[in-house]
Amino acid sequence: MIINHPENLLSQPNIIDQQGYLQYKDGTINYGQVECFKPLADRYYLLLNNNSKHYVVVGMKFLNDNGFFEVVQKKNSDRVIAVKLVETGKVLLYSESEDKEPEYYSILNDPAKPISYENLLSSFSYIHFNSKHMARYKKLNNFSKRLIQFGTLISFYGLRQYSKKIDPTITTLGGVIIISGLIPLTVTNNLLLNALEEYRDSKF
Repeated sequence: MIINHPENLLSQPNIIDQQGYLQYKDGTINYGQVECFKPLADRYYLLLNNNSKHYVVVGMKFLNDNGFFEVVQKKNSDRVIAVKLVETGKVLLYSESEDKEPEYYSILNDPAKPISYENLLSSFSYIHFNSKHMARYKKLNNFSKRLIQFGTLISFYGLRQYSKKIDPTITTLGGVIIISGLIPLTVTNNLLLNALEEYRDSKF
């Protein structure tokens, strides 16, 4: 069985010979078989060696037969979840499930965090890295917001006119403008992934 690990964990003694391990937030590591449970009426928890129950907290990491995982706070949610490492190297990428593109990242051994413009801007600013994809993201995002705002204003104006039995075409136009403003948002997440690839391939 081949398991992906962050490179800095490969130096752990006998890690490949172990069934797995659980790393606590303070860095303490216990080796053994780790199972992850997601009960409907309870929090995520991990079972170590079939007898030691551990509720997950942000910052925990574990390795089992399914791969390497880090516990994070779910994006735009209060839930705590385990995300799977799907790409190693200079940039670590994590995903909530096999069929999704990466939604979390880690660089410079930082904890995994959601892939967002604000998070990447903070990470890149710390190391003074400028990304052309981040600049394009900002332009597209601002353009999209302006279109949506303009379309919303047109729609409200059209609804007021429609209430006066005037041609509803203005409301339809506003809706079209709003949809046009949403289209650029479909590519912005790819721009953030491209920014991480740009950093990965750089000399920083």
